[in-house]
Formats: sequence, structure tokens, C-alpha cells
Amino acid sequence: MRILRATTVAAMLFMLTALSGCGLLEPATEPIPMPPAPYSTSLEPLPIDMTVDVYWDATISMQGFTTLAAGNFYRMLPDILSDMSSFLGEVRFFRFGAQVVPIERKDYRRLSMPEDYTETVTSFGNVVDAADPEHLSVVVTDLFESDADWSNVTQKLREKYFSRHLSVAIIGVKNSFNGEIFDVGLNASAFQYDSGADSSKFRPFYMFLMGSEPQIRAFLERWKEQQLPSNEMRYVVFSEHFTTNAGTFRVADAKEPKNLFIVRKLSKTDERLQEIGISDPNEEVQFVLPFKPQPYPDACIFKTDELERQIKVFALTEENIWQEQTLNDAGDLVSFDDNLNLKLTFKAAGTLPPGRIGLLQVRIIPTRRSVELPQWISDWDMGYIDAAPEQFDGGKTVNLQRIAASLRDSLLSAEQAPIADLYIVVDGR
Repeated sequence: MRILRATTVAAMLFMLTALSGCGLLEPATEPIPMPPAPYSTSLEPLPIDMTVDVYWDATISMQGFTTLAAGNFYRMLPDILSDMSSFLGEVRFFRFGAQVVPIERKDYRRLSMPEDYTETVTSFGNVVDAADPEHLSVVVTDLFESDADWSNVTQKLREKYFSRHLSVAIIGVKNSFNGEIFDVGLNASAFQYDSGADSSKFRPFYMFLMGSEPQIRAFLERWKEQQLPSNEMRYVVFSEHFTTNAGTFRVADAKEPKNLFIVRKLSKTDERLQEIGISDPNEEVQFVLPFKPQPYPDACIFKTDELERQIKVFALTEENIWQEQTLNDAGDLVSFDDNLNLKLTFKAAGTLPPGRIGLLQVRIIPTRRSVELPQWISDWDMGYIDAAPEQFDGGKTVNLQRIAASLRDSLLSAEQAPIADLYIVVDGR
């Protein structure tokens, strides 16, 4: 199985329309509806205007980012985020440690100076509680959480964002650092770390984005347009969508069509519904859909196996409602070849409801095993060390891999958008 992404929804449907078929017949008296679906899989356009809430980690662990002159992008960040967020819409500012406190713009600019970092407890979880999911939230932090309670944070993110089909992104920035790093390892040890002007020793801080995917994409697009310093930066987006071409993906003609033809007899409420006719219900229907995904920038890496295939059959009732039918044996109805072609094979007899308008729904769903984190996450990860001096590397982040993996798993444990979605309607009356 393979991770195809939201793009394939349109890919399969447009592909079917390329198959040769018969002429037009009389439309149905009532348009047939879409089958049950929790939400649209289409990417929404970028928002014209939005509210941006900037939350700044004011704990002592962040102080070291302000102390050196060389390679110090961090001290420029308050002004950059203020200007950029104002361009996107209304902007509000907060600082946090144990509590989240609103601050004025003039106070916010002081976060470029070391004396403003006085908090001793970090509670990212309280930021998630305070965040408005209708807004774009930008959290500046080193991803440190007091008591290392990131499992609680990711549970909150799952409930407040991923379960509502919202998204999370992380921007990692390497910056010069001279200060103390706290709570490292099982013994909660502290280390003094000085990167000096050596960029290979710079320490990462992060901008953690929470909001709708269009809001996050608008921020990232604007961010990358800025004339930013040469500090090393990396990105990852935790989103339902894995490709950029959802709804617009055009593919070549279907290969090897067998025992089917295009029909336009029924009146449909949605262009995703594709009607076909079947020449012989006792013979196999078969066609192949080539797939050429365009990876979504900064999304998690998708593999070409371990995808879940969901196959359902519906019959249209007299009340014009799709009623799910028992599918006795799906077998290898959907398979993939080595060239990323999706092959659909089935017999109408035994699969579709006889004497009724039937619908075959095929959904390809990503799983935890089929989604990989980008390599930079591993490269920047210090792990959860025992705080032995020889293991400590201040240029890396404690538990970054575990935090990112927990976000990925939380995303995929929520009700997940299919990365391929196919609806075939057959009038068997």
C-alpha cells in the first residue's frame, strides 16, 4: 500500500472521465447525493485576512538566545514577527511561563533583551488551552516543557486542533546561544552552553504554528518571502494533506480499461461522483490510474506502503439516501504496482447491489507506519540522555524526535482525511 495524499481524490475521478463512453441518456428525476463523508478533502484558498496571536516563551531557558551578537536572528525576531503578522491581519502579543499573560507591543519588543526572561516554569500546555483555534497562533519556544510533560501537550493538540481538521507546523531556527540549558536527562541536570560565533554549534529555537492549514500556509509563504538572515532553518507541517495538487491534479488517460464505459444518465450533486456503465456484470471491471503526486512543501515524508484501504458499497434508497451494504469479500479490489499505478478490479455481480443505483467508494488512508518524519528532526535531536557530559550537545534539542513523533501520531489518530478518494456510481436498474 502507498501514501497517495489528498491530490489523488481528483486524480482518480478525472481519470475516469477520460474513458470512452456512450452518449447522454435521460437524467434521474432527483439529483443523487454524495455518500456520507465527514468533511471535504479539498485544500481551501489562502485567507485574505486573519488574526495572529504571538506567544513568547519568557522562561530563563530562552535567555541564552539573546546574549551574543554574532548570528543572532533571535533578537530581530520580535520586530520581524510584528511586521509580518500585521501584514497578515490583526496581531496580539502574549508572554508565557507558568501562565499566559497578554502584553503591549512596546513590552513585546523588550523580548529581544536578556533581562526580560524571568519565568522559571514553562507550560506549553497552558498556551494550547488559551489559544483560539479560529486564530493563527505562533509560539516562540525552545520546546522545553516543565516536567517533560509533552504527552499531555500533544493530547491537548489532538483534541483542540487535529480532531477539528486543523494543523500544526514547526519552524526550527539555529541561533547563537550563551546561557544555561535546564532539566536535561533523568536527573534534570543543567548545563552551561556557549556556541560563540561558530554556526555549527548554534542552538535551535522554534516557532510552533497552530491553526487552519490555509492560515499556516499563508504564514509560511510570507515568512519565506522575507529577506531573512542566513541562519539555518528547517520546517515541518503536520497536516491532513500531503500533496499540493488536490482538486486540480490532471492525469493521463486510464490504462487498460476493461468491461466499462462512461455514462451520463444520472443527475449528480457533486462532480466527484463518476458514473460508469458495465458491459457484463459477471465479468471483471478493470482500469489503472497512474499517479504522479506533487509533495506538499515541508509535509511529513510519505512512503509507498502501509496504507489502509477502505472499501464501501452503498445502494440508493427510494428516499434518495445512500445506504451502506455488506461487502462480503473485497479481496484485492484495489492494488498498487511498482510504478505507483492504482489498479481497480471488481465484478458488478457480487459487489454492487443488483437492480438498484449502487456506489463503490474507495478510500486510501495514511497510517502511522506509512508517514515518516523529515531527516532534520533526527539530526537536531539530542534524545533523552542521562545527562552525562559526554552525551550533552547544546546544539541539539532534548526529545525533539519524540515530540515530533507524538505530533505525527496524534494527527494520524484523529479522523484522517483520505489521500485518495474514489466514487463510482453504477445504475443497475
